[in-house]
Amino acid sequence: MSKSSGQQTTSLQVIGAGLPRTSTSSLQTALHTIGFAPCYHTITDFLPRARRHGPLWLAAMRASSKAERQKILAKIVKGYTAIVVLSVRTSPEAWLDSVSSSIAAVFGKQFAYYLACFVPELHFGFLMNNLWDAQTLAKHNIGVRTTEYYIKHNEHIRTLVPAARLLESNAADGWGPLCEFLGSEKPEGVAFPRRNDRKAARGLIASLVVYGVGIWVAVGVCAWVAVWGGRSLVGMGA
Repeated sequence: MSKSSGQQTTSLQVIGAGLPRTSTSSLQTALHTIGFAPCYHTITDFLPRARRHGPLWLAAMRASSKAERQKILAKIVKGYTAIVVLSVRTSPEAWLDSVSSSIAAVFGKQFAYYLACFVPELHFGFLMNNLWDAQTLAKHNIGVRTTEYYIKHNEHIRTLVPAARLLESNAADGWGPLCEFLGSEKPEGVAFPRRNDRKAARGLIASLVVYGVGIWVAVGVCAWVAVWGGRSLVGMGA
């Protein structure tokens, strides 16, 4: 995420280190509002562009060893002077409830896995979700969808990032802490964003599922036509 200045820039100024389902969409909108853009997010940037972005992300992950992957964030933190924003929930239990009713509800369903064969956005979503699961198990010996993982992740960020560069952000705190930490003015007359991550994610996934079902129906119709058309030709030849 970089501060807009009227010119294209690749300067990394803010790193969002919070887990999924910690009001990251609200944080993205807030950063855009105060001039830190573009801000890359899974829902708005990765999934809609999965056909192009998916292979790049996977190639980057597979090009590194297990040990290197576990040190990626540390390398980024040391390589940039960026502020790190750790978005948090009111409690580990609140986070787990949110994850269980959103990410797990989609990528834990078998039927959605088969739909993913024809929908790149779902396909790469499954791949990234499975990679997240595998890396967490290898690193912490616990599952992703546990309160223990939420606690361990946040503790890891606090240990890794110098206190002067780390802001723990809760959407309920509003503009004050974020703007003060980033040295930005509070937007006049603008309420702090309250993006519904769950609603946005479900809407996007639902549209992809409908698309996937449509493709499966088309495949079924083509197969039916091919089979019965072939039988008719055989019958005519006889």
